[in-house]
Amino acid sequence: MARRKRKPQVFSRWKDVPPTLGTRNMWRMRGRKVEAKTEPAALFEQVEERKLTVIDSTAKIVKTFHLYHENQTTPVHLTGLERAKHLFYRAFVKPANRTKLIKRCKGAYVTDSAGERYWDTTIDEEGWRSFNESLTLQRTESHLSGGEEYGIFGGKSSCHLLIDLDLHNVPHKLFLKRLHALLGHFHGKCRCHVQVAEGDARGVHIILFFGKKSPLKTRRKWLKEEFQKLERRHPDIFLTPDSIKALSEEEREGLRPVEVFPARQFGQRLPLARGRIVLLDKPLHLVWRKEKLRQDVEGYANWLLDRNRQYMDRDAVLSFVLERLDLRCASENESDSVLAGDAVKPVSTKKKRRSSGKLRGKTRGELLNLWTKAELGLFAHFNAGLYVTLGALHAQGVGEDDAVEIVMRFVDELPDVSICSRLPDNRKTVDADIRRIARGVWQSEPSYTWQVVASEWEKIGFQLADKGTWDVRREAPPPVVPSEIEITFNEEEKQLLCEKMAPIVFGEKQAKKPAKQERLFRAMAFFLRYVKGCDREIPESGLPSILQDFGLNLRNHDKQAAFFRCLREMEWLYVAVDYDHPRKKGGGTTHRARRYGVGKAVSCKFGEPAPFLSSLHPPQQMELYSVSRFRRGDPRLDEIPSFDDQIAETSEVQSESSTMPDND
Repeated sequence: MARRKRKPQVFSRWKDVPPTLGTRNMWRMRGRKVEAKTEPAALFEQVEERKLTVIDSTAKIVKTFHLYHENQTTPVHLTGLERAKHLFYRAFVKPANRTKLIKRCKGAYVTDSAGERYWDTTIDEEGWRSFNESLTLQRTESHLSGGEEYGIFGGKSSCHLLIDLDLHNVPHKLFLKRLHALLGHFHGKCRCHVQVAEGDARGVHIILFFGKKSPLKTRRKWLKEEFQKLERRHPDIFLTPDSIKALSEEEREGLRPVEVFPARQFGQRLPLARGRIVLLDKPLHLVWRKEKLRQDVEGYANWLLDRNRQYMDRDAVLSFVLERLDLRCASENESDSVLAGDAVKPVSTKKKRRSSGKLRGKTRGELLNLWTKAELGLFAHFNAGLYVTLGALHAQGVGEDDAVEIVMRFVDELPDVSICSRLPDNRKTVDADIRRIARGVWQSEPSYTWQVVASEWEKIGFQLADKGTWDVRREAPPPVVPSEIEITFNEEEKQLLCEKMAPIVFGEKQAKKPAKQERLFRAMAFFLRYVKGCDREIPESGLPSILQDFGLNLRNHDKQAAFFRCLREMEWLYVAVDYDHPRKKGGGTTHRARRYGVGKAVSCKFGEPAPFLSSLHPPQQMELYSVSRFRRGDPRLDEIPSFDDQIAETSEVQSESSTMPDND
């Protein structure tokens, strides 16, 4: 008779779980690995109450964790990087609230007419969204690699405190006073270090790391007492709510206390987030790892553990931070608001930091702005510009040594050296980075995308190494001339537009207004005439500019996609040429720009028979993906990719590199 399988033991409290049992991640943190195809020795069940979004009620959700015995594991060797990640997890994540987190997502919180707050994913911006989920080790590793951005809520204890010194809607002069006072008090103590954005910074994080867990309430009380000591020495910095309440109503207007994290009610961005630089004994730049630039977690952990750690000079920290501030977000921008007696480097008010966006076909223009106007533009920082410049020279056939000399000459000829914090005093560091980045670029052949870019530049005679060719321009395509045929819609067609298209453009309620409907009829008549006269592709993103005279809000990408999809379903449009992206060939829908024709449902309005679309006459498939800046028929290229996927490696450059690739 077969032996009955023993049911694993179930635990409901973590303190009841013996040390010989643990989850896969627990054993991983202890330097052991659970053997493959191993049945769990025990289970842990956690009951959570979650609010249902459909009805005003809650439901109990049971989460099950598999526990494995030590006998089911084998020891593994942990690399220095893995140990550093585990240290970061134990120090910043494990003491936090394990039932919720915040994550950087597309969209924003909005409030509907009923007063309910919800997350709207159609808003074209990024914001912090809260989730009732646990921040696992895998998510922490994704945060450290730059894949996602996560934050924590305060728990019962903490190993650190974070002072969020905000510049947004705060007087610039007050921000400088606070920054100077806080650095003067904490610099060199409690492993104090600063985290700031690479560009357009709206504040700064001052992190105090204590190394051991202690009650969060006690930590916050201690920091409040330190703030009060500072306020007695500097009565005009107003760090705590009590000092602001003591002012009159007129004086306290616009003043906000300094926020301290972790906090139970509000989330805090974890350190080493993408687009952030940490100032330790020097700026902690990104490192090459797995063919990408990532945060130097190992360097960060080593500095925290080093008993003889060194600190970056306080004045250097101040200058580094002030160079990266976005002064436009302050409630006042006084150029002479530097504190008297402070050794602070003057900050240029000229805009040189990064603006939002991606290269996407703007590579040549951004490179020219970098070297002729000393403007970072779409580059995250100066080293990102160096990286793209060297990549372009490599693609155009320039040797490594020659490219290094060319870029060094470009640096010598910069009209304004304040674009880089290391110029002109630390020019040797810049030259070392140029050589180091060049070695990484020349380790492999130019990517396919770079070959395409170099080929297009060659057509117009542009050579990045030769400044004499920097003024060349390609001929702009002629403007689209809409058909002159006047179009009117019958009642059936108007009804169809009101039912299907109007809700997409205006929303359900606004779509019922006659004035909105009439505007839509005029816009659709013009758009059909535009399609008739257009002999090239129409990207979805070009829709707002085409219909700009009709006051339609079509800036949202989801609206744009729904607009074209609706017209195709109504058979008012058909795909005349589908520009297939070669890298996605055979993968179904490409979501690339297409050339459209007037569909059979409305082709009679132009005096033409309906196009016969069948399996014998499918839409023409093009082997070349074409955009307005590219020309078809280049015999040297088999395929041209979209600039939506332009230079993937460039988007990974998030900081000023100072190390070579490693092989972890």
